Amino acid sequence: DGAAAPAKPRRAPRKAAARVVPSASVGDDGAVTLRLDGLRLVNVANAREHHFARSTRVKREHAKVNAALRLVPARALAALLASGRWVVTITRESAGLLDTDNLAIAGKGVRDAIGKALGTGDAPSAPVAWRYEQRRAQGYAVTVRVEVAR
Repeated sequence: DGAAAPAKPRRAPRKAAARVVPSASVGDDGAVTLRLDGLRLVNVANAREHHFARSTRVKREHAKVNAALRLVPARALAALLASGRWVVTITRESAGLLDTDNLAIAGKGVRDAIGKALGTGDAPSAPVAWRYEQRRAQGYAVTVRVEVAR
């Protein structure tokens, strides 16, 4: 039979990950603010994401948070770590807003990276109060503010 074999279906081209630009600053009160311009926090509760893709995304989030932490002056970071109790606010910027439970789920990778950097993890018994905020913006960004609990 001279029939040609059916063509294999083509895969959609892979989207390149957006460029993330990390920055860090230290406030007069000693609070450290990390900014990750271009980082998109995904609502994983509703995402249809392969487990390898999810793993890659979370590793990327951890790497970007760590890159921003490396920009914090050592003295400021040491003073912050010495306090032992913190308030961490993760702010997601995007064109759309999430409800509060999905907002917390979207920030899980960033939360895990910050908890590891503080040496506490994110267990309920950890000395960290976690807060989540969001605001509408044209692009994507994440801001993390780590301050000493008062």
